[in-house]
Amino acid sequence: MRAMELLRGITRRQEPVRLKTLCEAMRMKPSTAHNLLRTLASEGFVVSTDKGYVPGPALAELAGTSRDRAAAAHLEQAVLSLAAQFPEATVTYAEPRTRALAVVIRRRPEDGPAVDYPRDAALSYFATISGLVWLACSGPSERRRLLDAPLFEDEGLPLWKDRKRLETALDGLRTEDGGALPFQLEQSRRVAVLVRDAAGRPRGALGLCLPVNPDRPSSAPAADTLLNRLRGALARRAGPPTPPYTDRKDSAA
Repeated sequence: MRAMELLRGITRRQEPVRLKTLCEAMRMKPSTAHNLLRTLASEGFVVSTDKGYVPGPALAELAGTSRDRAAAAHLEQAVLSLAAQFPEATVTYAEPRTRALAVVIRRRPEDGPAVDYPRDAALSYFATISGLVWLACSGPSERRRLLDAPLFEDEGLPLWKDRKRLETALDGLRTEDGGALPFQLEQSRRVAVLVRDAAGRPRGALGLCLPVNPDRPSSAPAADTLLNRLRGALARRAGPPTPPYTDRKDSAA
């Protein structure tokens, strides 16, 4: 506990803190404070400089880990919220890797009210809406890396025929930080939105695939409705769950 008091005393100040200042503020013997600080320094929690003690790299690492856990919990909650609204949908959160987006969190209809963390599920940058949203919104350098690589010739060119068609589709997705699959399939609605980190940098893509009843395609929610639900799930914090989606025309009948 005394070590925690020292850490708080150091992290609350913008400038380095001398041993004497810490001892006076904490009403601690210099020998006790020195021994505790030496232990903290050996673990990387503080660094001793000519002007005093400053926070060490281990504190920054802990803070980053804490933020990552909070972000992961929030994304899991967003996936579960969407699954509750659209029980027949597959919902994924994916992050970029070298050749594809890696699915980090997934909920499928057969999983019930739970999510899984697949180790080998991937989404193509060129053939899935999550991949296209990442490609559109991740930034010029990342886009050049993927479009100039042999990966585009192998996977993207056979689907898009030429680079200009793909870049036109990406322009539309970039405007809204998300959108629907440009070559929408009749059997499903596929939409995705960009996920940003706390600093506003692109982090991944949240996607949803909802099967469409071929006998009643108009009963499925429109892509704009699904996109609004995705954005709402990302913005939502703790609170009562959003009820399942109901087609208003059916419910009024």
